[in-house]
Amino acid sequence: MYIFDQRITIEDRPVLDHYLTSFEYKASGLTFTSLYMWRNINHFSWEVIGDYLCIAGISHLELENEEVFLFPPLTKTGTYDSEGLRKTILEAKRIFEEKGQKFLLRLMPFHMVDILKTAFPKELRFIDDRP
Repeated sequence: MYIFDQRITIEDRPVLDHYLTSFEYKASGLTFTSLYMWRNINHFSWEVIGDYLCIAGISHLELENEEVFLFPPLTKTGTYDSEGLRKTILEAKRIFEEKGQKFLLRLMPFHMVDILKTAFPKELRFIDDRP
């Protein structure tokens, strides 16, 4: 199941790298090489929503479920605007639900949790998904 229309291709590298390298995500999965390498098994797809790059895929952390998830939206400016981020996440959620999928943000770098909490004060629940 692909959530967004764009697939990860070599030709997309300049666009994706702009977002992937503009902020210190400190996550090995948020590199072009990793996304490209795992693009088929994880059904990675992407779309720019507002000012943010959204990448969705299938999680294989729970092999029996294969849950669709969204990486944290990626900034192209190196900063996050709470209102813009909120709008982007809500639009991504709408797209997930339109496709009959539960909306999950996963693989969130720990240092980004406060960014999300600012955009969604007292609205999100954060759960560790890895031991």
